[in-house]
Amino acid sequence: MTQVDLNNVNVVIFGRDPYPGLVQDTPIATGRAFEVRNYSSWTEPTKNASLRNIFKLLYMNEYQKLPAIKQMRKKITNGTFKLSPPTDWFSKTESEGVLWLNTALTCKKDGKPGTHVKIWEEFSNELIKFIHSNTNQVTYVLWGQARVLKPQLKKIGVPVSKIFESDHPSSTRNKQNTSFFKQNFIDSIQNVNWFV
Repeated sequence: MTQVDLNNVNVVIFGRDPYPGLVQDTPIATGRAFEVRNYSSWTEPTKNASLRNIFKLLYMNEYQKLPAIKQMRKKITNGTFKLSPPTDWFSKTESEGVLWLNTALTCKKDGKPGTHVKIWEEFSNELIKFIHSNTNQVTYVLWGQARVLKPQLKKIGVPVSKIFESDHPSSTRNKQNTSFFKQNFIDSIQNVNWFV
């Protein structure tokens, strides 16, 4: 994970907590919300539904349709749909001003998600205040359980127009208005090049 200069941050995307678990004795979590260690190509199958759906949303914005994942991967392979590999993509979005944060920065190694959320609650609230008071016009994207941050953001003066929230990217509830696909952050946040 690279260091991010707060002066360059335009968007903060919040998840709840790191993914628990290990890959070859190394944590799956990388320090960035929603990134998965060792997932090096969008064409690789993954059990991580969040990454698949982020990929689908990027594709949907480019082509205005959502075909089968197999077709999307084929377009990546033949170069028709140009998108950096996942780890590079997260790094490049950071250089575009996107900060990928979790409300909790730790979790039990092999445990259930959400196990350390309360431990980090006060820190998260202070971090939000710090970001808000030291940046201009940052947009906040709250996915899944991170939506609990909305009252805190409003309380410190973040305009509602700068807060986007949706179900977790892994959610299968795609018909509700709160679904990840219907609350399209890519269309809404245009000061970031998501197709890097």
